[in-house]
Amino acid sequence: MEGNHEDKDVSKLLLKLMEGYSDAAIAPLSEFSPSKEITINAEAASCSRKRKPSPQIERDRRVQMSGLYATLQSMIPNLLHKATRVKIIEETIAYIKELEECLEELKRRKAAAIRALRLCNHPNASSSVDVTVSGNVAFFEVSAMVRRGLVKEIFGVFDKHRVEVLAAGVAVHELELRLTVTALIDGNGDDVGAAERIKTDLLTLLF
Repeated sequence: MEGNHEDKDVSKLLLKLMEGYSDAAIAPLSEFSPSKEITINAEAASCSRKRKPSPQIERDRRVQMSGLYATLQSMIPNLLHKATRVKIIEETIAYIKELEECLEELKRRKAAAIRALRLCNHPNASSSVDVTVSGNVAFFEVSAMVRRGLVKEIFGVFDKHRVEVLAAGVAVHELELRLTVTALIDGNGDDVGAAERIKTDLLTLLF
């Protein structure tokens, strides 16, 4: 008890001596209180604990990552059971690219099938004949839906009009035929009229 009284007396004496002292370089006496020091130490220890993840959290994270890698591995065909994580990632990326290419191919086939269906329902919708005449040379461009014997029938029209075919080209894309013909026309001075008559016969053939 006497020790406590002595401590109190000392504290009172110090407070009396420091009363009115305003030097900012020295903190107030209350700052040196043992209770405040304990509070600061407790807060520092709490922050330190927050910064360091617990072993259980780290174990849970590793288990979750292992599960994700196992799921990826099960989705990739022909991947070895003991494949490394790097190998799993590489094969996953390659497999995704392969699926994307397959998807694009399926979209292309679907579009071609839809277009073919439309052409079947309206076979003459995309048929056309264009002709350009320069002197006694005419350039024909024929577009039509593919059908058996069509090319032979088209050249039969040129043969009927007794024109000389100088060059010809045939291309087929998504069931559509495109045929170009460069022909020498002898229209007895009316080469444009002769080319138009050939065009009329070609249109009759297509429609």
